[in-house]
Amino acid sequence: MSFSSPIYAWAADFGEAADDGGENLDLVFTATSGTTTVQQTVANGFFGFVTAPAEAFSSLTFQSRTNIVGTTGEGFYMDNVRGAFVAVAVPESGTFALALPALGMIGAIAIKRRRK
Repeated sequence: MSFSSPIYAWAADFGEAADDGGENLDLVFTATSGTTTVQQTVANGFFGFVTAPAEAFSSLTFQSRTNIVGTTGEGFYMDNVRGAFVAVAVPESGTFALALPALGMIGAIAIKRRRK
């Protein structure tokens, strides 16, 4: 899975995972800092994780660690897939309330110097 914007949390409901303890998966995360692989066993039901916002990732790959001979392979489905995007910092209104009087004072000083 690739994401248009980096995310720091991901979750889904898993179904039809192996009945004998779940699917043995490698979760491969790709971020600007590089690629990280985490071994995880995913069973039926909810599975999710959170990273630090500074470690947001842009893609997630599921790779099976179980070697099944034949054509059936390992399988599961995901439903209600969710991701949390890194929020962009928005300046507080107090920042603008302090900046406007400062700009006004700078303008007044400039006008006063021009008149001298």
